[in-house]
Amino acid sequence: MKSTKSRFYDFLSRSTDFSGDYSKIEEKITLPTLNSSFVDQKTHGFQIQKKIILTSLILLAVVTSIFVYRITQNDTRFLSKPDLAYNPFDINETVSFFNYIFIGKIGSLSETSTYDGSGTEISYSIFSIDQIQYLKGKGDSSSELVFYGGENSSGVMEMYEGVTELPVESEYYLFIANKAYESTTRVKEGQFIVSLGNYQMIKLSNFNPNLPIDQQSSENMDIVKPYAEIAQLYTLLDQLGLYSNTNDLVGDLSNIVFSSSQNVNDFNEFGIILNPLTYLTTFISMEKNFLVFISGSIAEVNSKVFIIEFTEYNGKVFLSKTNISSPSLPHAYVFSTIDFYVSEEISFDSREIVIYSQSNYYSFGFSILNNFSDKHIYYNEIECERLPIEFSQGGVVYNITFCYAVSTSFESRTFSFVDPYI
Repeated sequence: MKSTKSRFYDFLSRSTDFSGDYSKIEEKITLPTLNSSFVDQKTHGFQIQKKIILTSLILLAVVTSIFVYRITQNDTRFLSKPDLAYNPFDINETVSFFNYIFIGKIGSLSETSTYDGSGTEISYSIFSIDQIQYLKGKGDSSSELVFYGGENSSGVMEMYEGVTELPVESEYYLFIANKAYESTTRVKEGQFIVSLGNYQMIKLSNFNPNLPIDQQSSENMDIVKPYAEIAQLYTLLDQLGLYSNTNDLVGDLSNIVFSSSQNVNDFNEFGIILNPLTYLTTFISMEKNFLVFISGSIAEVNSKVFIIEFTEYNGKVFLSKTNISSPSLPHAYVFSTIDFYVSEEISFDSREIVIYSQSNYYSFGFSILNNFSDKHIYYNEIECERLPIEFSQGGVVYNITFCYAVSTSFESRTFSFVDPYI
């Protein structure tokens, strides 16, 4: 890439007669003769230097202003991104904040809405979108997308910091969005809104709409699966309500059946949340109540253990959610998961639970030992509590040891175990 100096000289040579040769400037100035006195030569020399410097600075200022103006006209104007009411790096919180998560294909740009004093002070680009497959929410298979960013009335592209491009026509994306709840001069009720494209749109390269989600490339599966998993979990847990005791909550949770009622792929085949749901245990840590259950069949090697917080308040028992006292913030379930394989000796949690209490942050770590092992598990060098659990599935009895610990260290999330017989 050329330096700014090189680009400037290129522009200068194209737009003026000046090509970097300062002799042309000197030709316009009368130089003193050799017959002049030493004083005159010195005086004239000083005046000549002043004239050369002054002329050069004026020329430089004029040309640079034209150069900068042209660069600004052809470049993107980046605006400070707005404050967010959710953490875009926490998938659980993101899924809880948005009503719609789906895969879709971008169509053509149908309109650009420049700022008119209403809405957000940035241009909107409006695209058609079709072949929608919903992971969360329901709706039509085609719609319109309002993307924050586009050309303003002066022809300058406006983007929020961190956003690198407009949606690309004919490309497939995972969309994380809400809908406009009313029509204004710039948006229509029911249009999907993407205010920050780098957080709410993830490109799915070489996505094949003729294949079910679980048969897409491993790269696309790695993108889609975490969002689909939590969206399904919310579909399941949202069916629960308030209970008079913990046993009733456990009973309903154990007997609940996930219904794949969405109009796309059967997510039971996707293998994210599978029946049966088997209750394992409850425990208390840091004055927090946790319920542990396992989904799926251990015999099929696709089980997932869920550790989810529940609350007892005013004689009622219910699953805990974050930010209950703040309606504008996302109300996310508080949970962790462990991908459990009966053939492995030990399994660890795949996401952390963090709480803030007494001016400190605490991180919960969970792990499972296959069978009633005597090995000791450490989370961030803190020895875990051990809960031996016996349960049955399909007439087969299984033994595991559930382990947990709480740490104030966030520099690492490490698990280790010690065999007392070695």
